[in-house]
Amino acid sequence: MIRAARKPADTSRPDTRQSSAAGTLWQRAVDAWTMVWRSGPLLALGSVALSVLSGIWPVGGAWLTKLLLDELSSPRRDEVVLVGLAAGLALLGLLTATLPHVERYLDAQLRRRLDLLARDELFGAVNRFAGLARFESPQFLDRLRLAEQTGQSAAAQIVLPAFSVLRTLISVVGFVVTLTLLSPVMTAVVLLAAVPAVLAEVALS
Repeated sequence: MIRAARKPADTSRPDTRQSSAAGTLWQRAVDAWTMVWRSGPLLALGSVALSVLSGIWPVGGAWLTKLLLDELSSPRRDEVVLVGLAAGLALLGLLTATLPHVERYLDAQLRRRLDLLARDELFGAVNRFAGLARFESPQFLDRLRLAEQTGQSAAAQIVLPAFSVLRTLISVVGFVVTLTLLSPVMTAVVLLAAVPAVLAEVALS
């Protein structure tokens, strides 16, 4: 008997599914950012600016501390420079105590605006329905209730953590650049020491 040749396995489907899932996630992220911008552009810009500032000030504090210690240990210290560096550190300390409260206020306002916008769009879409036939369906009522519950927090859960990621990324890059300027060898040692922890986190995630 002549056996029929086996067809090669179709390996294009996993790639297609992955690309489709990636496209869906990207579209949802774009929709969430668009919704945040529509709910409050000034609040969104303020949150981004505070995230950048919160990521920069630890690096700035480290540099000011280094310069202050260098100036104190210098035989030709300048009183004006010392006062300026001390004032800069005091300002950074004030920002350290103030910025978290401002960030929480902006996050709360942004969540409230997103909640109002989600409710407005959802109820506007419901009011455009003709007749009451849809509301007699339990499946539709379940979907409507789910949309009301998730629509209020979905955009905030996507966008607000991105501000924290931006803040952390700026701080890490700033400290890496600072350490590279001071000691490239120490930078390489620190980065190599962090590799096992990163690989462990990726493996457990």
